[in-house]
Amino acid sequence: MKNKNNMKVGMIALAAVLLLGVGFAAFTTVLNISGTASLTGDFEVIFNSASITPTPAEQSDEAATITDDGQTLTWKISLAKPGDSKVVNYQITNNGSIDATLNELSITAGADDPDVTITPSVIAGDLASQGTKDGTITVTWDSDSVAAKKDITFTATINATQK
Repeated sequence: MKNKNNMKVGMIALAAVLLLGVGFAAFTTVLNISGTASLTGDFEVIFNSASITPTPAEQSDEAATITDDGQTLTWKISLAKPGDSKVVNYQITNNGSIDATLNELSITAGADDPDVTITPSVIAGDLASQGTKDGTITVTWDSDSVAAKKDITFTATINATQK
């Protein structure tokens, strides 16, 4: 008799465990979490300011201009005689939130004049967000030239990449 009672109790216990397992499974659910992450940043490397310094020092009405988007620097210079030179001083600013690497200045228009030498200072290197770098571009009329007065327009653009 004791065995029968033990057997009944065992069967009831087994049925209770099975019912609890089935009940737990019926009321549980899987939680799936999904989402999207995005990172944003600004990349804006521009000419901030520019001016022309004649050499030798003299009065000059010439001025360097920067386009509204800050990407192009244009200057028109007049060289009076062979050997004259003018220096364009400029500042490049990284207004963006992403660090930049300055590669070079691309100088065009007027740069192909055989009587003129253009010597940009080296600006290559890293430019941190909100950082600035100063540079110069020297335009010199060859002292051996026999050409008349030189009026030349130049443009420079910045070549920069994200760091």
